[in-house]
Amino acid sequence: MKERNKDLRITFFFFGIYLIFWLYITIFNRLSTAHFIFEEGVFEYYTKWYVNLIPLKSILYMVRNFEIFDILINILGNFFLFMPFGYFLPTLFKKQNKVSHYLFTIFNLIFLIEFCQFFLTIGSFDIDDFLLNFFGAYIGFKCLERKKIFKILIIFCIWVLLIALLKQEKTIEQNTFQFLDLSKNCVGEMEKIYEDDYYEYFFPCPKSDVYYIQIGNERRLLKDFLNEDIVQISTLIDSGLDCIKKAKYESIKIKKEGYYISEVKIENEEVLKVENPIYYRENHNIFEFFFIPLQEGTTKITIRFILSGSGDLEEERIYEVKVDKNLKVSLESQEDFE
Repeated sequence: MKERNKDLRITFFFFGIYLIFWLYITIFNRLSTAHFIFEEGVFEYYTKWYVNLIPLKSILYMVRNFEIFDILINILGNFFLFMPFGYFLPTLFKKQNKVSHYLFTIFNLIFLIEFCQFFLTIGSFDIDDFLLNFFGAYIGFKCLERKKIFKILIIFCIWVLLIALLKQEKTIEQNTFQFLDLSKNCVGEMEKIYEDDYYEYFFPCPKSDVYYIQIGNERRLLKDFLNEDIVQISTLIDSGLDCIKKAKYESIKIKKEGYYISEVKIENEEVLKVENPIYYRENHNIFEFFFIPLQEGTTKITIRFILSGSGDLEEERIYEVKVDKNLKVSLESQEDFE
């Protein structure tokens, strides 16, 4: 009896270590980039780029476009991530020895993690991740019947997870895309190749018919790839795409370290609207505001900032804004410190 209690304490100890490791990989190491899904503009952006409800879509995309090592890390990492539960839960909790109870618990655990990632917009909300996690946990449960094999699998799981952890800071997309410019002479006017809600992107001259993107073994015209809206253009720029980026609207950038926005007040909302899309920030200390004209007129914009943790108003910026009949925006600012 004492020996069994000692074994259970040791198992609980290692289960705790595994849970910390598991939570770090799935949640905690991504919190620095978290935004609540209900923040302005976040839901539309996140659901467009990071939500997949079509089974096998993400897996097949990786198989077609990623290097074999990155494919194995992502697919096997998701598969093995929940496998140790197949040992710890039935060993520590009697009810979990029944497969229906165990799978119900695993289903809820996976759903909880996916919901947290969705709510905080960290990682992706992907049905393929769900399936890989679920089947990995089920295989872990079945392997419990053959304890020697399971111990080998546990060691292999930890090895895969450690590699996955080491690869966390390295985005696969940046190592996947290469660009090939076959234009001989760059002459002529700039050519627009893409636009999103706030920016337009240009080549310095017309060359979209001879500018290619290399994805694994596949070469495609960049303009065709961009039309499919598979990957954010910011990812391509980080990977080496050479283009010119221009804001579609009058905008300002305010650098405020340790602050967050308390209020954006528009005196006359019929003249223009102000948007601060958090996903376009260069970093968390730079706030970019776009002034989107609606009709001719003048108005006053007040932007208030609060120092994180203080709860008190620290600074406000006031702008006098004019929109002419051509919907061109001009502004003058004054700073009012308290």
